[in-house]
Amino acid sequence: MPSYDYETLFEHILAAVAARGTIGQRMHTVIDECERQLPHADWEHMRRIDFDGDLPVLKGWLTDAWLGGAVRQGDQGLWFGLFNPATDDDSTTADLYVASGPVHDSGSDAWRCEIVHDGVSYLDSMVLAELCSLAYASKDGLENDAEYPLALAYGAIAACTALAQEPLPLALAGLGGAAAGFDSGDALFIGVFDNLRFIQQVRAL
Repeated sequence: MPSYDYETLFEHILAAVAARGTIGQRMHTVIDECERQLPHADWEHMRRIDFDGDLPVLKGWLTDAWLGGAVRQGDQGLWFGLFNPATDDDSTTADLYVASGPVHDSGSDAWRCEIVHDGVSYLDSMVLAELCSLAYASKDGLENDAEYPLALAYGAIAACTALAQEPLPLALAGLGGAAAGFDSGDALFIGVFDNLRFIQQVRAL
């Protein structure tokens, strides 16, 4: 299977994260570009994912994360991390978590290394689980050619959606910025905070 033009693909991911519209509409634009570059029958299966399925959890996720101690008073950065949890049957799956760090840098993601991962708040994403299930369903499947672009786009869009859903607790007034991406890979800066108001500013890190 040929490789992506990753520069062009990344531009489409950034545009989808920054765009208006439902999560599903924005994800479909990424799938369209993936299919344009790497035609495969499985892209049609990916389009059938209910990309808005995590919305009920996203609406209260940050409040729950604050109450559970994953997002802490005085911290400046919010990190939404994509990772591959261990499974009982050694299959590949993915999830997203949120945690805060003492500093943040809008031009780098190095600050995420200072995050204490004890007590992070997991999304338990049904969307990411289904995405990986479809991507790795067969030996001829898309595998990482689907997981990488779609998980990265979805993680950033889900993070922006969560941040736009509700006022943040007053105790988090010190937050400066937020980023989303793979714990061991590419990441996006997604925005800044002004008096607890999230202002979306999407760019690569």
